[in-house]
Amino acid sequence: MNKKTFCALLLAAFSSMLGLGIISPFLPRMADELHASGFWLGTIFSGFVITRMAATLMSDFVSGKMGMKRLLVAGLILYAVTFPFYPFAGSIYSLTLVRLVHGFASGLVLPVVISFVGNLVQPGREGTTMATYNMICYLGVASGPFLGSLFNSLLGFTAVFYAMLFLGLGACAAALCFVPAADTPKEVQGATHMPLRELLSHDIVKAVLIIAIIRTLGSAVLMSFVPLHAVKIHISVSEIGIIIFAGLLTAALLQIPFGRFADRISKFQKLYQILGGSFFGTFALFCVPFCTGFTGLLTTGVAIGLGTAISVPALMSVAVLIGHKTGMSFWMGIFTASLSSGFVIAPLTSGVVMDTLGLDNVFYIIASVSLLGTLLCTYYIRKRLKEYPVA
Repeated sequence: MNKKTFCALLLAAFSSMLGLGIISPFLPRMADELHASGFWLGTIFSGFVITRMAATLMSDFVSGKMGMKRLLVAGLILYAVTFPFYPFAGSIYSLTLVRLVHGFASGLVLPVVISFVGNLVQPGREGTTMATYNMICYLGVASGPFLGSLFNSLLGFTAVFYAMLFLGLGACAAALCFVPAADTPKEVQGATHMPLRELLSHDIVKAVLIIAIIRTLGSAVLMSFVPLHAVKIHISVSEIGIIIFAGLLTAALLQIPFGRFADRISKFQKLYQILGGSFFGTFALFCVPFCTGFTGLLTTGVAIGLGTAISVPALMSVAVLIGHKTGMSFWMGIFTASLSSGFVIAPLTSGVVMDTLGLDNVFYIIASVSLLGTLLCTYYIRKRLKEYPVA
């Protein structure tokens, strides 16, 4: 794999993930200034992901028409120029509109990047390579709240978004210079992919997609509703940024060690690594309402990140193996949309739960959903290991 191409793709992924968490430290302030209910608070956060999912599902078709590199560059440009509109969003509706456009742009970038990486990965190094990609993505998500808090403290609210604009344009320039148009996934060049109905008939594929959804639930709640619990127990905005950053940084930095571990074990053992991380992260979610200070909430945030770090490298490794069998670009569009859907389900559901049952029940209900999903995946894996589609 060409190192310059790989680095340019990782920069594009990092930049496109920044927007997901950039407003997390400011959500309580925005909710107060714009008089947002819990539902609208969830909508502001998840609107980004809803349109990202839509663009993700379209990306395989669009890239076949205009080419992978052109789609990547177009997505990065739209993504970068959307940032300066945040400070001028004076109502809940205009802020939601900005988030929708931003999410759509992000959805044009990520499937292209992951398809490039998935097709360029060396056999036997799926775990390590995809863990590196995951690490950069989580660093992007983590850096959103951290850089948002930092630039807000040093230069003011508006400077946050202009800094993100320049970073996005830098990622676009790197893609133009170092991502060759010839490196196009095989599906775009005309190869076929497995029909969707046949793909979803495999229990292991269903398990992978379910885990992809529920493992993002924890990260979504960490970024959207843990800040509200933090305000409830009188934690400052800068400390909120540290909590979110620490949880996501843990998930990022431990990706490569657990990715290397995934490369050393069998395909079937990777499935149990996925389940172990999911159970661990679920337990951490149950603990959030019991945190009464900065230290406790920081520890719980790190535990949520650790659960993600254990499971996601193996999950991505299995996803790449499935992609080689079923059609990489097509499958990665579905898989990426599943990853995104957790960021839709958690904020919207949590907003309604908060308005009707209170904030603490948000964490109990999301953790219960995560637990039930993990148990369902355990059932699928134990029942149908012999029909593992990439064996």
